[in-house]
Amino acid sequence: AYKQVFPVDGKVPELCTTIKFFKEWFSAEHINRGLLVKEWAERLKNKPAPVKKTGPHKVIVDDVNKPERPRRSEKPTHRTINYELACGFCEELDLNNLRPAMDFAKRIIAEDREDWKQMSMTV
Repeated sequence: AYKQVFPVDGKVPELCTTIKFFKEWFSAEHINRGLLVKEWAERLKNKPAPVKKTGPHKVIVDDVNKPERPRRSEKPTHRTINYELACGFCEELDLNNLRPAMDFAKRIIAEDREDWKQMSMTV
């Protein structure tokens, strides 16, 4: 049945078309399968072959200037980690301007706030 509907003449049928044909063929009664094969053969004779695109695909890459994340200027020690933890309590944290956050962190550490103390002890 497959060779009658999809003759081997250099054209490879699309997978979805083959699957549709076999679904219909298996669901049809044995007596009606011959008619189904004839219908599909006629339908595919009139249908043009799918056009295959050749050549490399163009990949569009946008060069967007993403701001770099700040990197550590110092080796992580208990002191620097404590400053980073205290910066986390700053509500207006701006990654591009860390001076206000560092001042806030120093103030928290100097005041010995309870929430900062608990966070520092867990680390």
